[in-house]
Amino acid sequence: KDALEKIRKSKTFDNGTVCASEQSIIVETSMAKEAEETARAMGYYFMDTQEAKALAKLLFKPNGALSPEVVGRTARVLAEKAGFSVPQSARILVAKEQDAGKDYPYSHEKLCPVLGWFVVEDEEAAKKLAIKVLSHEGVGHTFSIHANNTDVVRRFCREIPVSRFLVNAPAAQG
Repeated sequence: KDALEKIRKSKTFDNGTVCASEQSIIVETSMAKEAEETARAMGYYFMDTQEAKALAKLLFKPNGALSPEVVGRTARVLAEKAGFSVPQSARILVAKEQDAGKDYPYSHEKLCPVLGWFVVEDEEAAKKLAIKVLSHEGVGHTFSIHANNTDVVRRFCREIPVSRFLVNAPAAQG
């Protein structure tokens, strides 16, 4: 809950225009169900497949570049422009994504309150995926981990290719 509150605070600050704000959330399978339920209760709106496809078309130009018309828009405005509606309580739009790279739009940088949601089997898979996401969209930039185990934090710190490594902090304000 604490991590999701910090991510919400970060990604909704200035409607997600801070490039250092979170772009994706990677959750281990063992906590995925509880994390999703908690996120939903906090105003994260999990899009279905059709909604996610419609929003991706709005977010990115055919050449893959982020569309300037979406930058800094609220979750409700983005949903409306993409052709679907969300509850008044929706603060962040979330798309479940499978992988990272040019064919996976929610692994790209999104300068608005939109996140990719990845579920992976374990810590090692989380680390590999985080590196893949960063290699695609932001090597050397920012990574935020929410963990209380110092050994886990150290393992990630040694391998994640960023200059700004945050622990238990909202990335936009960290």
